[in-house]
Amino acid sequence: MKNGLYAVSFISNQQDNGGGVISIRDGALNGGDTGYTYQGTIKEGKTTLQVKQHDNQVISVFEITGDFDVDLDFRDTEEGFEAEGNVQGEQELAIKIRGKYISALV
Repeated sequence: MKNGLYAVSFISNQQDNGGGVISIRDGALNGGDTGYTYQGTIKEGKTTLQVKQHDNQVISVFEITGDFDVDLDFRDTEEGFEAEGNVQGEQELAIKIRGKYISALV
C-alpha cells in the first residue's frame, strides 16, 4: 500500500457512516476522527485495527461506545484502498472503508 495521507469514509451494516483521516507509512496505520483514534499495522493486506474512544459523547458507526478492535482485509484501488471486516468477535458488526489518497507524508 502506498505511503501517504488518506481521507477515509466508513459504512457499517448498522446503517451508520462516518469519516476521518489516516496516514500510512511502511504498513503502519494511524488515524482518527472526532471521537476515536485508530492504529494498526498492515501485513499481507490484513490488520487488526485498535479503535480507542477519546470523546465519550461520540458513538461509533457500530452504535457502540468504548474501545474495540476491528479485523480488516485491504485491497488497493485506483483512488487508494478499500477495506472490509468486522469488530473482533462480533461477525454481525461489519464495516466497509474507502480510503482516498490525498497527500504524500513529510
